[in-house]
Amino acid sequence: MSITEADQAADFFPISRFRTAYYRPDVVAKVLETLDEPEAIKLANKESTKKVEEVPVTKILPPVVSILSPKDGSETSAKEVEVKFEVRSPSGEPVTNVRVLVDGRPIGRGLAIKEIQKDQAIQTTRTPIPEKDTEISIIAENKYSASEPASVKLKWSGKVIEEEFTVKPKLYVLAIGVSKYENKDLVLQYAAKDAKDFAASFLLQKGGLYRDVVVKVLTDEKATKDEIIDGFDWISKETTSKDVALVFLAGHGINDSGGVYYFLPVNANLERLRRTAVPFTEMKNTGGISGRKDDPFH
Repeated sequence: MSITEADQAADFFPISRFRTAYYRPDVVAKVLETLDEPEAIKLANKESTKKVEEVPVTKILPPVVSILSPKDGSETSAKEVEVKFEVRSPSGEPVTNVRVLVDGRPIGRGLAIKEIQKDQAIQTTRTPIPEKDTEISIIAENKYSASEPASVKLKWSGKVIEEEFTVKPKLYVLAIGVSKYENKDLVLQYAAKDAKDFAASFLLQKGGLYRDVVVKVLTDEKATKDEIIDGFDWISKETTSKDVALVFLAGHGINDSGGVYYFLPVNANLERLRRTAVPFTEMKNTGGISGRKDDPFH
């Protein structure tokens, strides 16, 4: 017996997922002035400095991931686990990337998968895990957004090597700050200094919380699109599952007409974002982001 869409359980998504597309305080202000919603939307769109594109919510729904095996709470003594998971795309947008995280840290750059369309697709991957209790998470991404993480916790039943837990992790820091933009309308005061201070503060932890601290700082003229992406590649390649990585961004960011977020490097051209700015997908694929945005454009 086949299962129709009407028979399937409903998908629930946090409202924050749609903030970029539907957060319109300018419309609320106009509604209070006009007491007419259609007229308020029309006036707000007319006065907006950004191109406003109405996108149906069904078009920007994120993918949905379910881990089929192993089951949450399972025990294992293997250093590598086979993970079977299911990916759906309620919006119909192809799923273009799947990331596996172990204890919150990405494993590699993402799984090599064929584009997953709206129909259900079951995938299998093998993931190395540390010899301790572990959490495995899977995140799927499409053009518009990433799924909520699907996670399972595994209990380590093998021999525990006590020495492993005494080894402090190594810290990698990529700090990026742009104050002196080539476009004088974008110039900031403290972004570059923030990046330098952030990196310097973590260097003090060498031999303390971390056995070693390695930093890469890109500020102002060094913070071009190519150098920033090279920095993301550097931190992804150097960091192992036993290390810690931090990425700090200070500067301008902006959404394009389709809602895609871009960080603006020193030589950004607001009229040519795809060619001159750094898309958020590059940041997501690198892992967790810790940063500040001095950002009147976002």
